[in-house]
Formats: sequence, C-alpha cells, structure tokens
Amino acid sequence: MSGPPVQVEAAAVWIEDGEIEFVCEGSDSGAVASLDPSINGRRSRIPARRLRRWLEERIDLLKIDIEGAELPVLRDCADLLHNVRMITIDLHEFDPAHRQTGQVFDLLTNAGFVYDLGHLTPLPWRAPQLPSPFPQPAPVWAALVRAWRR
Repeated sequence: MSGPPVQVEAAAVWIEDGEIEFVCEGSDSGAVASLDPSINGRRSRIPARRLRRWLEERIDLLKIDIEGAELPVLRDCADLLHNVRMITIDLHEFDPAHRQTGQVFDLLTNAGFVYDLGHLTPLPWRAPQLPSPFPQPAPVWAALVRAWRR
C-alpha cells in the first residue's frame, strides 16, 4: 500500500519561519523561551516553521504537541482550521496566572469543532505549588484535547 509522499522537517512549529530559542528541561520536556522566561535548562536555537503553510489543503488529522505554544500557533492558523477535520492537542498549562485553555476552547468552537478533554497530568515540577483549599491541587498540567467536526 502506498500513500502520499512524506516530508520530514527537523523544526519546531511556530507562528513564523526562522529560528526560536528552546529551553530543554530534560529528556522530554521544554518550552519556547519567549513563552516561559522562568524555565531553567539548556537553551538552543532551533529552526522554526510556520504551521499555517501546511493548512492550505485538507488535513484529516492534525496532532499538536508543542509544549505550551498551542494558543499562539492556533491563533495564527485560526482562519485555516476549516481545512482540518480532526485535531488532537497536548494542551499545556504552565502558568496559572495566564491560562490559555479557555481561549483554545473558544478558538476551536469558533472554527466549528466539538471537543473533549481528558488525561489531565499534573506537572508539579514546572511551578511552585500554590496554596489551595483543595487537596492535591494541580495548577500546572498537561491535558489531551480532541476536536472534530460534526
């Protein structure tokens, strides 16, 4: 069985082509430095590609796992999301003072998607624990968002 050709690019997904500074926290975690200046780790300049250039044609499934850059990238692509049938997003909330989840949900709704949320994973090493009246608070987390068209 043969499908369309596949092109692999070793680059971060971002809102413009060029380079970004990425902070690597360890084996599988990090962030775009400009989005989270408080993050500690090894910093590297890496190539970046604007996602919207791939959304000019029909996309059956778009998977996004971009370590906290979900909102700016989705905003940049909002007018082309009608070309996407389904999306899975690893949605990261690293800063309790600047939540992006509500805005991501609004963006998906405005683009005509139905969505669900699951697999909430607390990330306690990313930020100091906040005082809470509730046991085991998880103010910093990652969750799976699945969105599809009716």
